[in-house]
Amino acid sequence: MEKNHQINVQATIDKIRDLSLIFNHVIKDLERIDNELIQLSNYFDAIEQSFLVTEEHVNSNHVFDTFVEGDCNKLARLCAISVAEKPGESMFNPFIVYGSNGLGKTHLLQSIFNDLRHNKPEYKAIYFRCETFCLQFVHSIRNNRTPDFLKYLYEQDTLIIDDLHYLEAKGQTQQLLIEIMDHYLNNGKQVIFSTKILPKDIMGLDNALLSRISNGLLVNLNVPKSQTIFDILKKKARQCAIDIPEIILNELAAKEYADIRELEGNLVSLIANATILNEGWTYNKQ
Repeated sequence: MEKNHQINVQATIDKIRDLSLIFNHVIKDLERIDNELIQLSNYFDAIEQSFLVTEEHVNSNHVFDTFVEGDCNKLARLCAISVAEKPGESMFNPFIVYGSNGLGKTHLLQSIFNDLRHNKPEYKAIYFRCETFCLQFVHSIRNNRTPDFLKYLYEQDTLIIDDLHYLEAKGQTQQLLIEIMDHYLNNGKQVIFSTKILPKDIMGLDNALLSRISNGLLVNLNVPKSQTIFDILKKKARQCAIDIPEIILNELAAKEYADIRELEGNLVSLIANATILNEGWTYNKQ
């Protein structure tokens, strides 16, 4: 009995020793994992600190040649081309494109950007959606990098901000933009905006900023009429390498559309039905 008891005690001691070794290994593994997490955190902090401005994605297909001109947008397109040819040298500064959603504001602004990048490679231009501009400004504040953010913007020759109406009630960002605009306008650099709301109607827009914007050229994009709609459909079909009978294009063009996106959506649906579902070129007018 005493011998069995000694054996049980020894077995228990051995198990405790084994568990202790396992526990020590776990502790070391946890310490190693903790150190690796700290290193990873420091790595991401370094990236966060070094991050200043990211390039906004710009559609390479948004060029002047793919922007269909009509009575609804002729002035805007011609003025945009003029700005791209001689940025900062005309009275069109700032240059503001105004219109509802889906009428081609982004296409036009990105056409200017792409034209500058292609024809003036030495020329520095930057394009932002206004939301991105605001977020990157906030990021610069949080990381004590606002002077660096401003320095980077001051190094550019043209500043393009899409959807300026996003600045509603963003007082601190508006003050920054006033400072930036003063630098650009006083140094012969170009400022370009788009907005779906007239600047004077943007809620909470600083009067000083409104004054600077109002001193430039504002051009309208209107809803296209039937002939322009037909031209847009024809060019879009050609880009898709699809031969659509003109009678079908005329039927599509005769319909009323809220914007160009709705128009192109109907065309894409028609192409899908005809080419994928093999339903032929038929169009329901209803």
